[in-house]
Amino acid sequence: MAEKESDPLEKHLSKWKVSFERDPLLSTHVLNRISSDKHSGLFANRLSVFRWAGGIAAMAALIVGALIINQQFKDRGSYVESSYLQMIDPVFRIHAESRNELQGTGGSLIQRLAWMQDKLELSQDQFMDLVELHTSYAHRFDELYEELVRLEDRYEEFEELRKQNEMIDFIALYEVLTERKEMEQNSGALSSEFVAKVASHLRPDQRISYLSLVKSPSAPDA
Repeated sequence: MAEKESDPLEKHLSKWKVSFERDPLLSTHVLNRISSDKHSGLFANRLSVFRWAGGIAAMAALIVGALIINQQFKDRGSYVESSYLQMIDPVFRIHAESRNELQGTGGSLIQRLAWMQDKLELSQDQFMDLVELHTSYAHRFDELYEELVRLEDRYEEFEELRKQNEMIDFIALYEVLTERKEMEQNSGALSSEFVAKVASHLRPDQRISYLSLVKSPSAPDA
């Protein structure tokens, strides 16, 4: 193809008066230039692709990082909420224990309630009033929880007998179930009573935040 294109060009050039000396390395120079341009363009394209990919990767890293941080805050909020509900709701505490989600109870009561001061924007006096209120109810919640644990253990004994096809005293089972239901009702009533007393120490805006946290249907409206 190169020879066909060069013949007519040489015929035209031969008519010129000025002598023309053909560069014997012209083809080599042209090929080198083409090769250089191709590599240069390829490098530029690759560099552009790398820059684009790098930008996408950086953006993806930022998005993933933000999602992880956001999830950590959600997880932390879920942990605090669950831990608090276990303090004021013996039935919730029993269910959390059955799901192996029972939170630790280490630290003083002030330390365990410290998050409330920031979340609800409590004054120091409000916070100390709530600490005192939690302290006065703690033993009552614990007593109900221990009773529920005892009844749950009794029920599990009947359940184990059923699995082994053993004889079951259905009257005794009925009594356990009846007593457990009564304890659960007592627990719900005590939790609602407690939530109402906490709410009475809060401003309307604080009360809304608190009630959304405990989600008590028996609590007073804001």
